[in-house]
This record gives sequence, structure tokens and C-alpha cells, in this order.
Amino acid sequence: MRRYISKGVVVSLTSFFAVQKGDNDIRMVYDGTKSGLNDAMWVPRFGLPTIETHLGSIEEGTFMADVDVEECFLNFPLHQSLQKLAGVDFTKYFPDPSQSTVWECWHRALMGVKSSPYQAVQGMTVSDEVICGQPEDSHNVFRWSRVRLNCPGDKDYDPSKPWVSKIRSDGKIAADLSGYVDDLHPSGSSQVEAWHTSRQAASTLNHLGIQDAACKLLEISDPLPPAIYLFN
Repeated sequence: MRRYISKGVVVSLTSFFAVQKGDNDIRMVYDGTKSGLNDAMWVPRFGLPTIETHLGSIEEGTFMADVDVEECFLNFPLHQSLQKLAGVDFTKYFPDPSQSTVWECWHRALMGVKSSPYQAVQGMTVSDEVICGQPEDSHNVFRWSRVRLNCPGDKDYDPSKPWVSKIRSDGKIAADLSGYVDDLHPSGSSQVEAWHTSRQAASTLNHLGIQDAACKLLEISDPLPPAIYLFN
């Protein structure tokens, strides 16, 4: 129904199995290892954010929101050359009297195939840039006008502020967006601004065809205390 899998020429099948997700759910993993598909693929190295990635956009009094992407891998199309190599055997689940086997192919990046993490991170990085828009746009909640350096060793170094941060024309730290693959954390200098960053992130994701998991939306957090910066 979601067109993740559809009819097509199948050259090689993938196996699949379930992994427990929480107490009442499962996550389906589609194994590209047994068929040899993963061994035949090359994927470039790529970086992932860490807990410190968002420290450049928050300070005392910053509010943070949370935006979650639904079924992250499945938002991105699987390359056409790989679709025929990622087949699924549905014969015993949906028997068709007119044919002996029912094989269909994956059309989306899938959990358990080597290229999926790289593809998802690449796609989400592009979407993050689209969400943040143009920094010089005065109507953009993510606007900023200059970069502030606050380096250890400087005579005016302030340990309560991030080392490198984007600053607006009014002197406030700019609203920003940091994320770890499918978990996005928009931030703002006020609760209202944080809601605006969250709305812009979610609506832009939907516009790009990437599913926003609105059911996982959390209430905007309280402003962050200065202690968060002690390990910076």
C-alpha cells in the first residue's frame, strides 16, 4: 500500500526477520548479507553527529524541541540498479493461483542493506539545509548575521557560552537545527521561537516527501541550565 515493495523483475532474494522494538512492537530487518548483496556493495565513509554537535546553537535560556522522522530509511528510493537484487518472496503469504511464485522487489532503502545508513544520512543532511533556508532572510526563524568565536585561551573567554555560534543582528544566539539521522532537535531563544523552528522543520520535511512522526512530538523543554556547558 505504501509502495515500498512492488512488482518487477527479481534476480536475487533477501531474507527477513523481526527484532523486538519496545514491549509491544517489532522492527522488520531485511537481510542483505545472506544473498551476498552487502558484500558486493561499496559505501563511502560518512560522519555522524555526537552529543556535542548541538552545543554551538544552545546557551543558558535556550529552548529545544524534538522532531522525529517516521520510517527513516523507507523515505528514500532504492537505486533502480539494486531493486531487482532486493527481492522478497511472498509466495506463502499471498499465494497466486495463476503463478507458482510471487516475488516482488524493494523500491526503498531498507533496514539491513549496506547502503541504507549512508543514503539516509545523505538525504537528511540535504533536508536539514532546506529546512534552515537562507540566513539573510529576515522572515526566516533560522536567520543569522555573523559567527561568534569564544575560544578557550581568549582574554574574554566565557565558559558558559559555546565556542562557535551563529548570532542574529539583535545579538541573540540564532535558532538552529541539529540532528542524529532521524532525530532532529530545533532550538530557539524562546518557547514560541522553538515552536516555530519545530513547525518549519516538520512542514518542510513533509513538503520534501519525508514523513514527520507527529505522534512522537514532545512538549518544548524548559530552558537549558548553564551546567550543560561544563564539559565543553
